[in-house]
Amino acid sequence: MQHDHAAAVRRRRSERGAALVECALVVPFLALLVLGTAEIGRLTRSQLALAQAAREGAQSAARGYSIERCVARVLNVAEQGGLIRDNVHTIALEYSSGGGYWETLVDSPSGTDNASRRGNLVRVRVRYRHPLISRMVFPGSQREMSHVMVARRQ
Repeated sequence: MQHDHAAAVRRRRSERGAALVECALVVPFLALLVLGTAEIGRLTRSQLALAQAAREGAQSAARGYSIERCVARVLNVAEQGGLIRDNVHTIALEYSSGGGYWETLVDSPSGTDNASRRGNLVRVRVRYRHPLISRMVFPGSQREMSHVMVARRQ
């Protein structure tokens, strides 16, 4: 009887040890799955905010606003969307008069509006460095994101 009891205790300890090893093997994979899902959500949110910022910049350029005002609108909308303002590193404003090529958009001589003419296409390209969750483990981990929006000058 005593022999059976000791064997049962050893078996339970062995089973607990096996469960602990299984848990130690499964938990890192589950953590990776959760972090991956969170990162995809953050990337999606950043892409939507970036698209909204580019859209606002294109609308501002289409209304004829000055370059400075268009850039300020892009940065403000990006920040309101949850993006890190300093990580928005390129805002390119261009126009096309229909010849198939794009030129850098500049301000008119008065400086109150941009130099594109009514009916021209205006294009805004915004680039953003999205910091990844993995930067906690790998410093400097980031993903380059960009969005382009085109509108017709009003």
